[in-house]
Amino acid sequence: MKTVLQSNGLERRFGDKTAVDRVDWQLPQGTACALLGPNGAGKSTLLRMLLGLTPVSAGECRLLGASSWTLPPETRARVAFVAEQNLLPSWMRVSELMHFHRRLYPNWRQDREKEIQTLWEVPLESKVGQLSKGQQRRFALALALAQDPELLILDEPGSGLDVAARRLLLKQLADFLSDPNRSLVFSTHIVTDVERIASHVAVMDQGTLVAFEPLETLQEQIRRLRMPTELWKQNKSQFEQGEILKLDVGDLATTVVIRNVTKLPQEALSATESFSLPLEDIFLAMVRGSERA
Repeated sequence: MKTVLQSNGLERRFGDKTAVDRVDWQLPQGTACALLGPNGAGKSTLLRMLLGLTPVSAGECRLLGASSWTLPPETRARVAFVAEQNLLPSWMRVSELMHFHRRLYPNWRQDREKEIQTLWEVPLESKVGQLSKGQQRRFALALALAQDPELLILDEPGSGLDVAARRLLLKQLADFLSDPNRSLVFSTHIVTDVERIASHVAVMDQGTLVAFEPLETLQEQIRRLRMPTELWKQNKSQFEQGEILKLDVGDLATTVVIRNVTKLPQEALSATESFSLPLEDIFLAMVRGSERA
């Protein structure tokens, strides 16, 4: 299967601080991947390095088969990016910027362009700097979709959007992903959006990529187990064959959140209660793995 995004040993250091720490990542074509992580985990820095916008300290990264740092214009035209902060020139009118983009991108969608005013409600004759934060966000997202890219990368796309605009964005992204040759990477803190459109989930914590799995696999592999504490003590070594993310040992009962639960011996699981977890709880367990009781 074709790989649209790849990093090998990718690092970014700012003085003595490591923002991104040896990230190895491959994204297959047709994937819709949500990038999750707490504030400061390195998500935005990783995305900007993958796009060739931030220099790397070590390692390499590629987009659509080409080095991110030397992307040829024809390859860059197949990639669209929306940053968390507005990067559009504030002095240009909306209509002028649309005309400028139309000439840069060979796959420009005229139908998407018309939606900028009709669906996204962005006034065409206003300057970008005169738009509200929400309007600037809607305009940036609409421009990216009108480019009809093969790879769409969004940094916190729901930031600054009201409920109606976020719902419109999700619908537009679903339409975008209806073509199996298109791929999406988006960082977000809105877990409900992940569950609606993501096929895969990547989790970053303290600059490290701690997980990259299909969403369904992640939900199947991480479970909360509840058992008598005596059973935990007797079978502790068996439970530790999985990755313990959270542990609460009480006098009578013990609760443990385990990753790779399917690798545990059946005899260890037979006397336990097993519970599935919502994605938000899975995320918190993974990024707070050191906070064990």
